[in-house]
Amino acid sequence: MIWLSLKQKLRNPFLVIGGLILPVLILMTKVNALGNYQVRPDQNFADLYIGVSMMAGILLIALLGFPTLIAQRQNDGVLKRLKYFGVSTSKYLISELIAYLLVMVVSLIISMAVGVIFFKLHLPGILNLASFMLHLIYAGLPVMLIGLLVTQIVRKTSYAVLINLIILIGLYYMMGIFGTPQLITIDQQFLTFSFPLTSIVHYEFYPIWINHLLIHDKFLIVNTSVFVGLGLLNAIICLFRQNKHSH
Repeated sequence: MIWLSLKQKLRNPFLVIGGLILPVLILMTKVNALGNYQVRPDQNFADLYIGVSMMAGILLIALLGFPTLIAQRQNDGVLKRLKYFGVSTSKYLISELIAYLLVMVVSLIISMAVGVIFFKLHLPGILNLASFMLHLIYAGLPVMLIGLLVTQIVRKTSYAVLINLIILIGLYYMMGIFGTPQLITIDQQFLTFSFPLTSIVHYEFYPIWINHLLIHDKFLIVNTSVFVGLGLLNAIICLFRQNKHSH
């Protein structure tokens, strides 16, 4: 079921363009505009910016992928029909979630491949590479919960998607995607410490990329706290809606 879901995702033009191609375009645009100058003896600007471009794809998948699917399935009654025919809705949703996470992995691999081929990207060691990818994906999970929260509060799918799109654009702005890395304002610097995801603006995952750090402890603590809090909030709203419908 997971591989079938993954194939369906990779045939989705929106996910392919937004989740797989957009990060590559962002990387190419930034590097070509600013030049792939040397930031360290063995590191170029592409090595410094690769995390930001890859995070752009993860955010799009997290906000407009899985949450939109949930909203659509709730509104078109698919989940109820699956339950009626004896199909486990929890297994279905878990397989869909895993498929979206695998799309994130594919997005990261494509971005790194383009970086290596065109911009002389220096890949870290195997452990650090895996850690870097996992940190990026884990950073996107609380954002996915925000998207789910929006779809639970806003019942109409089109409105929920629009709100999540606005949130996505706001996160892109805070990450400095719409400006140059040298023009990050004080407000954005404040936001990097107030909201764990935007710490990527200041390349806090960069030490992982250059093999100086394997695990970002502070990020994991803060991100996990946010993830648990948002998860509980989603669960409370879901239970409230179920009780409301049962009465």
